[in-house]
Order: sequence, then C-alpha cells, then structure tokens
Amino acid sequence: MLKRDISATFAGNVVATILSLFTGVILARVLGPVNRGLLGLALLIPSIAATFCTLGQGMVNVTFAGLYKDKRSSLFQQSLIVTLFGTVISTVVICAFYFWLPIRRGQFDQLGSEIVWLSCLVAPISILSTLAITLVRGVGRITATAVIHVLQSATFLGLVGVFFVWCGGRLKTAIVLTALSPLVAIILSVWVLRDYVTLQPSRFSGWLFKKSLGFGAQISLATLAGFLIYRIDQGILAYMVPVEQVGLYVVAVGLAEKLKLLPNSISSAFLPRLVNDLSIRQAQVPMVFRCTTIVSAGSMLLVGILGAPAILVLLGRDYSGSIPAFLFLLPGVAVLGPASVISSDLLAREKPKYSVWTSYSVLTVNIILNFCLIPFMGITGAALASTISYILACCIAILFYRHESNVPLKEMIPRSKDIVYVLRALISITRQVIILGKTKLKSIGLTGIRKR
Repeated sequence: MLKRDISATFAGNVVATILSLFTGVILARVLGPVNRGLLGLALLIPSIAATFCTLGQGMVNVTFAGLYKDKRSSLFQQSLIVTLFGTVISTVVICAFYFWLPIRRGQFDQLGSEIVWLSCLVAPISILSTLAITLVRGVGRITATAVIHVLQSATFLGLVGVFFVWCGGRLKTAIVLTALSPLVAIILSVWVLRDYVTLQPSRFSGWLFKKSLGFGAQISLATLAGFLIYRIDQGILAYMVPVEQVGLYVVAVGLAEKLKLLPNSISSAFLPRLVNDLSIRQAQVPMVFRCTTIVSAGSMLLVGILGAPAILVLLGRDYSGSIPAFLFLLPGVAVLGPASVISSDLLAREKPKYSVWTSYSVLTVNIILNFCLIPFMGITGAALASTISYILACCIAILFYRHESNVPLKEMIPRSKDIVYVLRALISITRQVIILGKTKLKSIGLTGIRKR
C-alpha cells in the first residue's frame, strides 16, 4: 500500500515538476532577470501572509482526517472558515506593508500600486487550494492528490503559454496567472471530497475546531518560520542587491527545490498512512528516514551534475550568475526530505511544539547568517546561509525524535543493505509508475481521480 502511494505520488511529482520547469523557463526567458526578480518580490508578501493565515489547517487536514474519520465534513467547513479569515488578514498585511507602514522597502518600491493590488488575489486562492488538497491527501486519496497536482501544473503552463503569447509577457499577466492557476485544484478537490462537502451546521464540530486551532496554531507558527527560512533571504536580498540579482537567486532556488521531488513523494505518502495506522507505521520511521536519506543524496548528485548545464541551455547566459547559488543550495535542500519524515512522526505524536522550537531557532540563525554572508558573497552567501540552516534544522529534528521515540541514533544511519533495498524499490516503483501511467491514459477523466 505504501509503495503504491509512493509510486502514485512520485509519478505525479515527476509530471508536475516537468510542467512547472517548463513554466519557469518560459517566465524566466520572457520576463528576463529584472522582471523575474520583481515577480518573486511581488509574490513574497502574499505568500508569507497565506502561509500564516492557513493557521496550520493544512497539516490539521492531513493529520486529523486520519485520526478522526467521522469528522471530515467538519474539517471541510473549518477550511472554508480559515480561508475567509485568511482573505481578510492577508489583504490587510499586504496593504500595511506597501501603503501604510512608514518603512524602507528597498527593491519592493519598484512594484507599482496596480501590481500590489493584483498580488492580493494570490493569498486567498492559495489558502483555499492548499486546504482542499491537504484534505484530499488526509482522507487517503493519494493518487487523486497526485493527479490534481499534475492538472494544476498543466493549467498554469497552458495559461502562461497562451497568455504570454497574446500579452507579450507582462509582469501583471504573470501575477494574475499565478493567482488563478490553483482554481482548477480547488474544483477537482471539491469533486473528490463531495461525500464530505456540506455547509450543514449540524456537521460542524465545535470541539474539533477548538482542538484544531490549538494544534494548528503551533503548526502555523512552525510553518511560518519554516517558510521564512526558505524565503526570507529573498526579502533581505531586496534591500542589499540589485533586483536583477534577486531574479537570479529566485531561479536558483526554484531549480534547487526540484531536488525534493522523490524524497517529498516518500514523506507525502507516508504521513497519511502514519496517522491512519500509528502502531505499525511508527516502527517504520527509522527505515523510511534512512531510505529517504539515500534517495536525497543520489538525487543531489544527479541534479548537481545536470543542473548547471540545464541553466545555460534552457535559460541562457543571462542566468549563468545563478549557477553558484544553485550549487550551494543543493546540500541543504537534500536534507529537507529526510527531515520531513521525522517531522511527520512528531506531528503524528501530536507534538507540534518541537517544530515550533526548531523552526524559530533555525530562523534566527538563518537571518544572522544572511546579514553576515550576503555583503561578502552576494546571492551565493544567501544560498550558503540557507544550506547551513536546513542542515541544522534536520539535526535538531533528529534529536527531538530521539527524545520522543528512544530510537538509537545508529538506527538513523544508512546501511549498505538500505542502498540495495532502495535500488530494488526504485526499479519496482518505476515499473508501477509505468503501469499507473498507462492506466491513467486510458482513464484520464474525473472517474479516474475518484479512485484511490
């Protein structure tokens, strides 16, 4: 069952990543480094606001949909409430930063008021899309989740391809398309969840909502800190380097994060199974961690070898300056996959406090490193700061896991037999992906999405 879910998630991630890669290439080539940097800055504040305003409900949906199967309709209603809350708060945050607060805005000042107002569309749609997809994953529809991700990525690519031809690649167009592309994921998710979609007050659980807010508040704080660890460097760069350099860094980050493809497939498929079958799955955590570490290391080598030439071929020499930052980011991104396995176990134990402690400790280190390294190394310094922070976060997570599980640290170190197991599993998964792909080609409609 777990291998099948990993296969489906991996297949979906592969296709979605390829589609998003083409989308990124089109955006980068048409907009150029300067406008690509401005696009990254325009989306930064809405993304931060959206991350906070989910109130941790995304992880609540994934976790509680398995722990409280009879309350899934209530989780859907909670998602709508959180979306309404997020719409109001995110709009206020965006307006405060750009219009109300008397602060220096660095390169953010290059964004006009029309761009800012368009960016307000991003957060509400992103919040609802995130909550809908996580609820689909929480109810165990792993294959459906993968298909939805693919269709969302395909929609974005199609919109970018069509409208950029018609509109000439304007920054405003890119923001609108970014905001609207998740709508297809929302529609498909509601279809898959139709057994739980209701607005009847009698299906709403007050005690679950209260428990969700308590659990989610800690998750929200940790998620916000985690997101800032990944993105705060772009905001800092906006005050310290030209916007063109920001564009190069955004491209480097986007390419480096493709490294999470297979490791994230493992952790994304593992958490729903973990919360639905705690006693058995928790015993598998050390093995899953070791295998994910091996996969991440292998992926890092492959992406490192292919990445630099790909930047020159796909994006052109205008983006050659992003190559050093890209290479410095790879080791840090590689540890995120194994770390997410540990985080899944701690969340299944309903111990989100560890994520909060880890995230804010690492965020503090990250900010300090950025201010120390960027003046001397530019965007490469930002990449190095991120890598150090990611590695630190993984180490702290392992220590917390050790404290809760009493599993010896030696159990977390990959062994030679794990490498053999991973190679055999990859061959098996590849075969299943091929079979799954052929099946989905024969049944590409919503009937196929409905099946687990």
